[in-house]
This record gives sequence, C-alpha cells and structure tokens, in this order.
Amino acid sequence: MRAAQLAGHVGASMTGHDLFLTACSITWIKGNGAEQESVGHLRTLTASGHRQRNAQA
Repeated sequence: MRAAQLAGHVGASMTGHDLFLTACSITWIKGNGAEQESVGHLRTLTASGHRQRNAQA
C-alpha cells in the first residue's frame, strides 16, 4: 500500500483492509450475475475513488 500511496495510485487514508474489502465486493457482485459492463463501470469507479486526489484537478 505504501508504494501505491507514494505513487499517487491510492489515497493516504486507504488501508490494505479497504482494498481487500473492495476486491471482495466486486468479486461477489460479478459472481451474482452482474453484467460485464456494470462490473467494468464499478471497477473504474472504485479505482478512481481510491486514487490520491491531485491538487491541480
């Protein structure tokens, strides 16, 4: 996590436990019949929500 945080891929408040729960949630949703497009949107939303906020954005 620290390397991902330093690279700006994950926000400073994100923990390994948070990432684990996110991955489990996506896997569970996919395994319960969600359309692939919906799963892709969820992955994108999740990734962008966990990224370090850019002060210039």
